[in-house]
Amino acid sequence: MIATEHGYTLRQHDRFTNGPITPLVLKQGRHSVRLSNCKQGCPQSSLSAGRVVWVEGATVRGYVIASRRRVTWRLPRSVQIAMYIRVTRLGREVIATLFDGSSLGVAPVAIPDVYRLRWPR
Repeated sequence: MIATEHGYTLRQHDRFTNGPITPLVLKQGRHSVRLSNCKQGCPQSSLSAGRVVWVEGATVRGYVIASRRRVTWRLPRSVQIAMYIRVTRLGREVIATLFDGSSLGVAPVAIPDVYRLRWPR
């Protein structure tokens, strides 16, 4: 389990092990929504204020529970798989901060390292 909120549970089994990675799923009671297969894993996944945010490679994805709307934010091509992306949700915005993955996520990269992503209305 990653997070719970108002009866919803966000889960993905085996996110940090060498076993098979299972899909990212949002559940409420008997109902569930497969948000992503997350073939490479979705290490940056969160549930807050009725919205789910997760990272797949150089793409940040979101899901609005109330409207069942999916959102995709593609970061520039200069963002490579070796980069680590940390997402922070602030109200109607998502802040994506890029870090150099070779330094264990502690050194910001030379390219523009912060992106403000807006949820659609």
